[in-house]
Amino acid sequence: MAYSTRNPNGQATMANSMPVVVASNQSNLSTVIATTSTDNSLLASKTICAASTNATSIKGSAGKIYRIDAFNSDTVGYWIKFYNKASAPTVGTDTPVATKYVPPGGGFVIESTVGIPYTTGIAIAATLLATDADTTAVTNANKLVINLRYI
Repeated sequence: MAYSTRNPNGQATMANSMPVVVASNQSNLSTVIATTSTDNSLLASKTICAASTNATSIKGSAGKIYRIDAFNSDTVGYWIKFYNKASAPTVGTDTPVATKYVPPGGGFVIESTVGIPYTTGIAIAATLLATDADTTAVTNANKLVINLRYI
């Protein structure tokens, strides 16, 4: 078994990484975008969701999200909604710019080297259903965790 060498950010160096090949007939890979930011000035946000919609303002001014990881230990899936807004969203009224599903007992990681731009602010919420108008709260507290790295 070979072990990879890691750089100070915990990433395998290119010379010690295994290549990944996706078959040409592979369906879309929607849960992971494999790029990494090398910007050490990123801020971190951790939201451990309560039994609510968890409407939260992450940043009250323009910014970029470089990494999102979300994990769900509940037996039901949840939808994380991202808003281009400088304050906490009014869930069900404000329109999210992106909505990502976190399956039961699962999660996802999304990374970007250029950042996902939010021109007004960065805000999030979590609901049981995907529709923009849904206000169904997260069922169980402390089961859904949302981590962001942003500027």
